[in-house]
Amino acid sequence: MELKKNIVNLDTQYKRRVQKYLESGIECPLVLIESDPGRGKSELVADYLERNDYSSGWIRLRRLDNWEFFFWDHFVSSLTEVYPFLEIELKKKRFPENRAKLSELLDFLHAKTKNQYRGVLVIENYYILENERIRLFLEHFVEAGFENICLIVISNLKTNLQDVCLQSNVRMSY
Repeated sequence: MELKKNIVNLDTQYKRRVQKYLESGIECPLVLIESDPGRGKSELVADYLERNDYSSGWIRLRRLDNWEFFFWDHFVSSLTEVYPFLEIELKKKRFPENRAKLSELLDFLHAKTKNQYRGVLVIENYYILENERIRLFLEHFVEAGFENICLIVISNLKTNLQDVCLQSNVRMSY
């Protein structure tokens, strides 16, 4: 009986810690939640966003999202859930195939979201991403440090996004 009480206590502590990270981190460009599978990371994030009435879009990554076409489709759909006014222009764009296109896209997003409400883009199952171009795209997205977009990354495995933030002086919560 004592063991069950300790497990419940650990789960409560974990939930409080994640809530604290979300509360303090939602104003940062990146909130990184890395933990073992089955800890309730996604449920805690969804509950927090719903309770605080944030406009949010979710990308639940699948293995197919290692193909740029599929990832881009999910990225655009999720970002336009947050900012519906971007839909027409984003649907005309493709996954940026070079640095110039990437820079153009990031500049476009900065200009369009600068004076908007705070939106949240959640990427779930980040550990599934193996495509280096997609990972590089997301690293640049984080480095861009959007004023009104918070990226919440949920992963069952450790990512390198913390290092990206430290190298580029992007504020984050993890």
